Amino acid sequence: MDDFRTIVIPVLFLAACIVFLYWRIAVAVRRARKLKRRVVVARVKVEKNGIWVCKFFLYGDHAGFFSHKPSGDRVKAQIVGYDEKNGIYKLEEFKENNELCCM
Repeated sequence: MDDFRTIVIPVLFLAACIVFLYWRIAVAVRRARKLKRRVVVARVKVEKNGIWVCKFFLYGDHAGFFSHKPSGDRVKAQIVGYDEKNGIYKLEEFKENNELCCM
């Protein structure tokens, strides 16, 4: 009986660790895919009262705005919200990070 416990308990612990690591990797991959879908190329059109209005394509043409000045006329942007009152998306300039996402 003791031999059985000395073999089964470490094997079960190892299996639980493998399942946990697989789950964490799956969560990180899903988060990266979701982020990639929300990255668009925005073309800045005009500046009004400290807000830069732009146009971008994501399954159709949409209007968006930056609250901070973008670095150029065409920038990669990340969708961070939606203003239902005005029907316009809020964008932030996307900074590419070559490091892996934290788990």
